[in-house]
Amino acid sequence: MYPFKDDKIDYAGVQKILLESGIGLPPYTQWGRSRSGCYFCFFQKSIEWVRLYETHPDLFALAEEYEDKSDEKKGGRFQWNDEMPLRLMRDPINVETIKARYEDSRMKRWARRPNKKLVETLADLEDEQADSSGCSICHL
Repeated sequence: MYPFKDDKIDYAGVQKILLESGIGLPPYTQWGRSRSGCYFCFFQKSIEWVRLYETHPDLFALAEEYEDKSDEKKGGRFQWNDEMPLRLMRDPINVETIKARYEDSRMKRWARRPNKKLVETLADLEDEQADSSGCSICHL
């Protein structure tokens, strides 16, 4: 049912397959999308909306038009993001607030990550495979 999961291929593995095959990564990854889908995907995080606004203001404007066309008389206002409507999100103060909040969150996640040896990080080696003696540069 889930061939990649069944074969123990994670997100990094999918990226590796795409890059090594010559297909390359989808364009939406260039502006930091966490998943595929439409430019107006309501599953996007606030930072992804901001990045869409900065990278593709024309697509952001189209998504904003959907919100503007909604009518409270016909069932309520519609907005893509729970935090705020897109017309407010484009405000420079809100853009900077969202970016700062994202960066703070990213740094906190980074601080909780376990430390790894450099050889594990770069070569994806197991502890048993790694030579703990180091290279000649380390012994200078």
